[in-house]
Amino acid sequence: MGRVEDVVAGTDTLRVADLTNAATREAGHNTVSLEEILARFRALRAAPAPRVPMRVVDLCFFVAEHDDAHLARVREWQRLGG
Repeated sequence: MGRVEDVVAGTDTLRVADLTNAATREAGHNTVSLEEILARFRALRAAPAPRVPMRVVDLCFFVAEHDDAHLARVREWQRLGG
């Protein structure tokens, strides 16, 4: 949401992402089953996105990159036996 706020505010540079993934760790997401993760992922993708001023190309790139990162992790879990 912080980056959405940056876009809405018209900042030149979006805030830095937490590459340590602290929020995921702190929320305990890594203890959730693969089936539950996929169910939540599908439910969130079915919901309408919040409205922010963004070019279509920016939105498409953001969603594709974001989802690709999650799907890569899911594929990794599947290879490792989930």
